[in-house]
Amino acid sequence: MLVAAPGAQPDESELIERILAGDQAAFEQLYDRYLPRVFGFVQKRLDNRADTEETVQEVFFHVFSCLASYRKEAHFAAWVLGIGAALSPTGSSASAIRRCPSRSRTSSRTSTMRRR
Repeated sequence: MLVAAPGAQPDESELIERILAGDQAAFEQLYDRYLPRVFGFVQKRLDNRADTEETVQEVFFHVFSCLASYRKEAHFAAWVLGIGAALSPTGSSASAIRRCPSRSRTSSRTSTMRRR
């Protein structure tokens, strides 16, 4: 396991490893690091603060629940923003979510909500 020098910010690989080992503080660090970027990205797509806040919450839910499926084929930021794009109503593809084990729960919840 990589350990950052005292006072240094751990890199994504270290945070991911720690999160997968159950370290909640590591997820909080990852959340704090990416929240402004994800929020800004989603806000530009939705242009509505309430929808943005809800979607950002869903993005981080998927990041946490799908983290084990991150294959390091792309930069972590691109993976996270890909989830944001897939969850935004203007997103053109749900490919980032298809790999997620929680996809079926999200789909059934969404289809139930649409029927109402």
